Amino acid sequence: MRLVAAGHSRHLGFARRNAQAFRPALFTFLSVLLVGVISGIGLAVLLGLMQFLRTVFRPTEQLLGVNDEGMIHSMGNNNGVKAVPGVMMYRFNSPLTYFNVAYFKRRILNLVDGTPFQPRWVVVDAVASFTHADISVLAAIDELKRDLLQRNVKLVLAGRRTELTRWFRINRLGRDKELILVPDLYLALKLIQSKEQAEAATVG
Repeated sequence: MRLVAAGHSRHLGFARRNAQAFRPALFTFLSVLLVGVISGIGLAVLLGLMQFLRTVFRPTEQLLGVNDEGMIHSMGNNNGVKAVPGVMMYRFNSPLTYFNVAYFKRRILNLVDGTPFQPRWVVVDAVASFTHADISVLAAIDELKRDLLQRNVKLVLAGRRTELTRWFRINRLGRDKELILVPDLYLALKLIQSKEQAEAATVG
């Protein structure tokens, strides 16, 4: 009995930790039992396609911060990760395409406008989002940069600097001093810190 109970608890633990994988598997199993193998697998494929489209059109997102050791992590669940003052670090968990870039842009502007203390910088984790040269995506980033500047907020893309520099240059978009490209999130924070220190020294 103890072995059965232990096995049952392991299965429950797997289901909790892997809910996104467990639910389709359970759906497939039940579909096969109820409507047969071929129809059940067909329904499972349809469910998988719907989940894929949902992930692309409305993917998950994360606001990032730093912990006491200075490591960058996603914020939430009282994990000790705090936002960097004046900086909003954002991760969009899907490659940007024509289908979701308007949602991406809208989410960033809504987050900026909805914060009690408006950030001076928006840092986007480009590694997660920029996987190929899409002219509609690059044009939307150019628009986002201008929309943020109207709010006195500067845009930083962190990651894939070599590719982004080439893509923007080929399409003649975004390559001015107002769009900042850096190799990674940590260098983005260092750059922001140095720029703010320089501005403070100038004002002082």
